[in-house]
Amino acid sequence: MIGHTIEAKLSFRWSAAVFLILAATLAGFGALARNPHLLIVALLPFLIALALWHSRQRSFTAVFTETTLEIREPALSIPYQALRWVSAENRPRDPAKAQRGRYSVWVVHDDGAVRIPARLNLPSEEVYRFLIDQLPSGGSRAVNPLLTEYVQRNEEAFGAERVFSYRARGGRGMPASRLTARAVTLATLAAGLAWLAIGLAARGDYVGWVAGGAVAAFFGWLLYLAYHFGPVTGPVGLRNWHQASLVISPVGLAMVQGDVQGELRWDEVRGVKLQGVKSFTLSRESYGYAAGIWLTVEGAKVFIADIYDRPLSAILDRIHAYWRRDPGS
Repeated sequence: MIGHTIEAKLSFRWSAAVFLILAATLAGFGALARNPHLLIVALLPFLIALALWHSRQRSFTAVFTETTLEIREPALSIPYQALRWVSAENRPRDPAKAQRGRYSVWVVHDDGAVRIPARLNLPSEEVYRFLIDQLPSGGSRAVNPLLTEYVQRNEEAFGAERVFSYRARGGRGMPASRLTARAVTLATLAAGLAWLAIGLAARGDYVGWVAGGAVAAFFGWLLYLAYHFGPVTGPVGLRNWHQASLVISPVGLAMVQGDVQGELRWDEVRGVKLQGVKSFTLSRESYGYAAGIWLTVEGAKVFIADIYDRPLSAILDRIHAYWRRDPGS
């Protein structure tokens, strides 16, 4: 990948064109029938079309050098050593499908976050894998203070290169789907306020637009808040997930994750299973449909959620490398 240029061109959003045609149709019928109410209705699809067009994929150009990710549009230089974590948005878990798929990649670094668009001139999987390889193999040592002593103890016993630690990813930029939804809710809010103003100003036959505008504005604002401030990462039901940390050593692992805190030896683990995202489950666990790793122990199960600064696949590989192995090997 060194020396390669990745590009994403400005996209054309067909959904914006559809809403624009709908608005034009309503406005045209309204003009022909001399029905101003149709013109007022046309405000909503027109504003939605503008919102969809504004939130379309922008142009993106970047070059992979030996030491940095050089983004030309918009201009930004990110040293690989400044990378904190890399996350794939809606990446297929099947390796074959991931190789063919297109998905966005979030790159979080010391000074912020950058979203690499999905539709590139190179496979998204190659870009994602290359960036993952630039992260420190041992993970982050900035773990929850409750695990500091465990890290130090195992580093002294086995060496720092054999102890792997991971922390919660923390906040990041908003997914593209949520940015689009937020833009549409703002358009609905604006249309509602416009209808409300028309009803209050014109009154008479237009007074009904006061109620319609109030409803549209209320739900537009409510949904905007939900998309803007709603949780972006972290499974439902996992409290304080942003404080979570995981440490994997030759003798076992230690974890602070929600209400779970403690150490686990490898000889206590009976099974390890990777779970993908489920659309429906009969599990009574609050995170029964979330992606993660299940560790089976005597009489219980321990869940490692997909909230850490390395992919679940990397964490699973590290678990398999130590599980059922001699700690000295």
